[in-house]
Amino acid sequence: EVGRLAGTLNAMVSGLSELARTNRAATADLNAAAAEIRASAQEQAASVEQQFAAVQETAATVDEITHSGAQISKRATEVIATAQATAQTSRQGLRAVSDTARAMEAIREQAEAVAGNIVGLSEKTQTIGDIIETVNDISERTHLLALNAAIE
Repeated sequence: EVGRLAGTLNAMVSGLSELARTNRAATADLNAAAAEIRASAQEQAASVEQQFAAVQETAATVDEITHSGAQISKRATEVIATAQATAQTSRQGLRAVSDTARAMEAIREQAEAVAGNIVGLSEKTQTIGDIIETVNDISERTHLLALNAAIE
C-alpha cells in the first residue's frame, strides 16, 4: 500500500510538474503578446503625436490665407481636439499595457514559486520512497530471520 501510495505521489508530482511547465509556457506567450501590444501602442502614440504636430502647422497656415481660412481654422481646431483626445487615449492604453505587463510578471513569479514548491514536494516524495524501500528491506530481512529461527 505504501508502495502504491509512493507511486501515486510520484504520478501526481509528474502531473504537477507538467502543469508548471504549461503555466510557464503560457506566461511566456502572454508576456510576448503584452510586449507586442505595448510596441503597437507606442507606435500608435508616436503616430498620433506626429499627426497632432502636423495639424497644428496646418492650422497656423490656414489662419494666414483668407477669410475662408476662418472656417478651415475652426475645422483644424476640431481635428486638434480629436487628436489630443486620441493621444490621451493612446497614453491611457499604453498605461494599461504596462499594468498588464506588470500583472503578467507577477503571474510568472507566482508560477515559478509553484514550480519551486513542486520540486520541493518531488524531493520529499523521493525521500519518502527511499525510506519505504529501507523499511521493506528491513521487513524482508526480519522475515528471513524469523523463518530461520522457526526452522532452527
